[in-house]
Amino acid sequence: MPDPVQAVGTASTLFFVSNDGVRGPELWALRLAAGRASVEVSGDGSYPFAGTGLTVAVGGVGRPGEGAGGVGRGTHTVTAEHFRQAPAGRDGIAEPGVGPWRWVVRAEEGFSFTTAEVRVRLADLVGASFPDPTHVVAYRRSTPGAGAFTALPTSYDAASGEVVATGATALGEFVLASSDPVANEPGAEAPSVFALSPARPNPFGDATAVTLTTTEAQPVRVEAFDALGRRVAVLHDGVLTAGPHTLRFDAAGLPDGVYLVRARGAHATALQRVTRLR
Repeated sequence: MPDPVQAVGTASTLFFVSNDGVRGPELWALRLAAGRASVEVSGDGSYPFAGTGLTVAVGGVGRPGEGAGGVGRGTHTVTAEHFRQAPAGRDGIAEPGVGPWRWVVRAEEGFSFTTAEVRVRLADLVGASFPDPTHVVAYRRSTPGAGAFTALPTSYDAASGEVVATGATALGEFVLASSDPVANEPGAEAPSVFALSPARPNPFGDATAVTLTTTEAQPVRVEAFDALGRRVAVLHDGVLTAGPHTLRFDAAGLPDGVYLVRARGAHATALQRVTRLR
């Protein structure tokens, strides 16, 4: 019988060891946040998130249980995570150059505000750079990893070296894009070009679908594994052209539970977790 999935990790990467009973043990990795910080928001003001390059200024903060626009009293925990990888899916982004970073900002239940200004210090970003920061546009979407992005009014503060996005009325996932190509730093990792978008629906009944996006044609094998590391389905095995590809995971006959979908290409591996719940 194949060995169970085993996981160990570092601050930035979670490594999985699985055995599908055919190839023997394999190592694959899921990248975690490059930086994470939480702050206690006590009211209107500017809050830096150490180690993420992000500062968020909020206005119209309400106390827990109060609608937006209330007087800020008490504290609210807000957490920001910085990932050194491009977003999964680029719906709504008009610019061709998407930076290989993204930020996910969440707050505890009951937190409300009317508007937010998001500032990103470009000097804190590694792996790539924008040739002209005045051409950068910030985008936001409510659900990290899913749905379309919406552009925010964006400017560049040369004095502080920050990209400044205004008009955000909710938290979520934030990314940066530019009309210029993104310049990779010498010796740095290239932006992610092999990604699985979150499954839809998830949780699911008998079937769900994931979208694999790649920027180059290559042989790809996409498989699903159960919680014991056993392969239960092959979604695709063959060459895929550049672009997005929607793949169906038919779980009829499989028990309820958590499954891992793994896409393995010529140079990269991508993972998504899905849950069958009838």
